[in-house]
Amino acid sequence: MRKTRILFFLLVALLPFVGFCGNDLPVLLGSFKSMKQLDHGVLINADNARVEVLVFSPTLIRIRVGRTEFQPEFSYAVIQQASGNFKNTKETPDSLVLLTDSLQVVILKRPLKIKL
Repeated sequence: MRKTRILFFLLVALLPFVGFCGNDLPVLLGSFKSMKQLDHGVLINADNARVEVLVFSPTLIRIRVGRTEFQPEFSYAVIQQASGNFKNTKETPDSLVLLTDSLQVVILKRPLKIKL
């Protein structure tokens, strides 16, 4: 019983350090480089990432972030295909605003941030 308690306390004490063992450090997205209009959304290229924002309906969008080309779409949660489009797209020197009937997506350019 005493050994079990000691092992439990050691485990609890060492648990916060488990996440720091890997070599993968967070990578910031960087700054906005370019935007490409897609059939049902936009593809944004940044310094260190690609961001895809797809419209499924006026109240449902998908945001994908990756370092390389995106794999074909797959989701357990969303069973339909992207079918909508942004009602309006406004680009300023500092941001990109994407609007549906119900949602507003603001993409800040430097550094790249996404606000819903």
